[in-house]
Amino acid sequence: MDLKGEEGLGWGGSLPVPSVQEMVRKDPQSVPKRYIQSDKTRPLTLKVSSISEDIPVINFSRLVKGDEDERRKLDFACTNFGFFQVTDHGIEEEVLQNIKSAVAGFYRLPLVEKMKHAMKANDLQGYGQAYVASDEQKLDWCDLIGLIVQPAEKRNMKYWPTTVLGFKEAVEAYSAEMQRVTEEIFANLSVLMHMDHDGLKTLHGGMWQAMRMNYYPTCSRPDLVLGVSPHSDAGSITLLLQDDEIPGLQIKHYGGWVPVKPIPNAIVVNIADVTEVWSNGKYKSIEHRAVTNQEKPRMSIATFFLPNDQIKIGPLDSMVDDSNPKMYRRIKYLDYIRHTFERKMDGKANIEFLKCVTCHDIRDFIHTISRNENCRNMKLVYVSVKYAIFENVTKLDSISMVADLLKTTKKKDWDGEDPCHSTKSTRDECKILFKRSYREKIRSPLFLSHTHSLSLPSPFGLTLFSSPKSSPRSRLTLFSTPGSHGGTSFTGYDLDITLEKNFHTQTMRLGFVAYPKNLSMEKGHSSEIHRSQDMELPVPSVQDMVRNNPLSVPERYVQEDEERPSTFKPTSLSSEIPVISLSSLANGDENERRKLDFACTNWGFFRVMDHGIKEELRHNVKTAVAKFYDLPFEEKKKYAVDANDVQGYGQAYVVSDKQKLDWCDQMILKTRPPEYRDMKFWPTSIPGFQEAVEQYSAEIHTVSQEIIAHLSLLMRMDRDSLKRQHGELMQAMRLNYYPTCSRPDLVLGVGPHSDSDIITLLLQDDEICGLQIRHKGGWVPVKPIPNSIVVNIGDVMEVHVNKYLDPPIFYTWKNSGNAHAYVFNFDIWASQVWSNGKYKSIEHRATTNPEKARISIATFVMPDFQVEIGPLDSMADASNPRRYKNIKYLDYLRKSVARKMEGKAHTEFLKIEDA
Repeated sequence: MDLKGEEGLGWGGSLPVPSVQEMVRKDPQSVPKRYIQSDKTRPLTLKVSSISEDIPVINFSRLVKGDEDERRKLDFACTNFGFFQVTDHGIEEEVLQNIKSAVAGFYRLPLVEKMKHAMKANDLQGYGQAYVASDEQKLDWCDLIGLIVQPAEKRNMKYWPTTVLGFKEAVEAYSAEMQRVTEEIFANLSVLMHMDHDGLKTLHGGMWQAMRMNYYPTCSRPDLVLGVSPHSDAGSITLLLQDDEIPGLQIKHYGGWVPVKPIPNAIVVNIADVTEVWSNGKYKSIEHRAVTNQEKPRMSIATFFLPNDQIKIGPLDSMVDDSNPKMYRRIKYLDYIRHTFERKMDGKANIEFLKCVTCHDIRDFIHTISRNENCRNMKLVYVSVKYAIFENVTKLDSISMVADLLKTTKKKDWDGEDPCHSTKSTRDECKILFKRSYREKIRSPLFLSHTHSLSLPSPFGLTLFSSPKSSPRSRLTLFSTPGSHGGTSFTGYDLDITLEKNFHTQTMRLGFVAYPKNLSMEKGHSSEIHRSQDMELPVPSVQDMVRNNPLSVPERYVQEDEERPSTFKPTSLSSEIPVISLSSLANGDENERRKLDFACTNWGFFRVMDHGIKEELRHNVKTAVAKFYDLPFEEKKKYAVDANDVQGYGQAYVVSDKQKLDWCDQMILKTRPPEYRDMKFWPTSIPGFQEAVEQYSAEIHTVSQEIIAHLSLLMRMDRDSLKRQHGELMQAMRLNYYPTCSRPDLVLGVGPHSDSDIITLLLQDDEICGLQIRHKGGWVPVKPIPNSIVVNIGDVMEVHVNKYLDPPIFYTWKNSGNAHAYVFNFDIWASQVWSNGKYKSIEHRATTNPEKARISIATFVMPDFQVEIGPLDSMADASNPRRYKNIKYLDYLRKSVARKMEGKAHTEFLKIEDA
């Protein structure tokens, strides 16, 4: 982790807010509206418990000496309370007094002096307030200063006050004592978690320590405000030094709030989220909050211990067995902490998103639903930690499965209550309110099924069970692809609920869930589905590999003989690839429109000139991409693609550890609509990166809409028909980097494929050629024309994107990098299906060279996931019968991304037999 200059920690930031201390100093009676909590979150809403004395107190000196009774008390405290107080810890009273005095000295400084240490927009260190994610959220009645203390080299000293005498020395002395106490607690917890003494310390991968020094001013209406909102801590453990006289901390216990009454010189310790995950839920990271009072301001000093942000956290093997299945999924700690800081504090919402659905949850879910007479036929046969068995209604053979997808349905009915809230519907809309508890339970499953096992020759979606045709209807579908051992690899599942009210139907998709591990179903009779490889496997950075050894070409990158670039001799037809003037097209030039029709019919690719995108903007976006790839490898890894996502830095379509790899690194970003962006993948250390991408994306949107409008006219519809059929258009960018290669005759930058989107627009290098398209059996190089954009028809021109699903963005966009040429690539499939095969989604690939690295920027334009694609009525008649089946775009996209890129294989299954 790099803490250079103004770059911050890379964990997120917080919006600036006024100083509460200064506000109270000027007007002690005022309580601004932004600080007044909603009725349900005010301090008096939930009854305050009187069991403060029951909070465990651990004698630290006995724990150090190995006292088993004291260790059992520690186990009880972590299991039942998540909080305890530590006495006899050996910290000198002078050290405690010095740190308190140092903090008090800081808050006595004039505001202008404190503001010299103010928190920056992209950092969480400094003076201000954390977790402020929007201008609308309620604020806490508290000021704070946050500091990274350990490791010492990670400190940012500009946040450490120099005008408070002895501040640095007091913090360092107290920090060292906190480290000592924490390591002893971790040693005992390690033993309790069936590890050696250093187990938890080692898991941290280099322990970090941060301090938060809180100041809670007096408040004239303490019944309306909170000093700190309810939350759990995102680290592994927290140690708090309270005021010796004034209580303020409260913890959630059995539905009430328990005040933690101060014990002089005691340290309050609480288990945090990471330890809850490591312990698989045995030790509790408890919600807590701080309240205020009218009489006297209060200070506290919280010390947080955190693991290195590059490690992955997940349940320890020693904490998992048949009676305690895994409750949490694995995640890189950096991703978890970013998730935490990008939103306001909200109870235990942060750790909830890590929870898996276990078999127990599935069983409880089904039994809960079973009381609804509309859903009474679902029968759960057996459930255990490793798998769930559902009774088959019909036995199916592989022939019928492949012949007709409808016959793959194994009908089941949900047992249970209506999982949706009752809603009022009008004639115009029917809004679904799915009960949050069910949505959360079903989102991230950890259950395995016994089903009728068949070896299938092609990918398919298998509906394991569905409800009757009465409202509400529910359907669970497994999505699969052929397994490496002749069976079927399941890549995820989809659950949706449909309501029907007042003759209106509405379907709510809970979301497609991609398993962190594939589920591979073996050949033979009903057999247990077991864990296989990662759905998307991590691969090395080609750029870094070439930097370390420019002459090496590892075996995994050497293509099979028939796939090598030299196998098919490139043709000399590059100059014949059509060139379209967008300005002439926009002015209604019929000759230009006929050229567009010819290009889409005969080539599937064309170049666009006169597109109106300024040279400065093209230069800016290429510069931003180049600067990203100039970053050190460790910095780029901060934006690495997640296991269940395709956004970020890495390589897509890697589904097997045996498949051949592409000679390319890539960065994938969702850019439109803005609310679908995941900003954790957008590099923050490159000045102007976001602005360049946003502006370029807006221009590409304008160009693509004009092209789609003219295609709509050519397909005998009005200008806006295709646009309407696509729903809300989405855009994604793939920023490609093709390093030099000493043997370009053996490798491919990107393997042959067609794109799964509506249309692709490519910004090429003005000088270096890399893109090739398949035409009449040969490969035609798309030679760069300065300032042009290359466009190709895409597979799913009319497919819609589901807002409940983080879309897997796999569209082939080949850009040649350093100059001004763009390639627009229309993925044939959507266009081809809409056009009933008239317009072609063409195979294309990228090659490499030994002299110069190349960068390109591909923009993919996609429909809404819920759109159903199929031949348009205007494109089918007696002489041109329908050649393709109808399919929901989401289903098609799943099939295309669940396998490696392989020519046009993923469109073949849509073709109608004998058409």
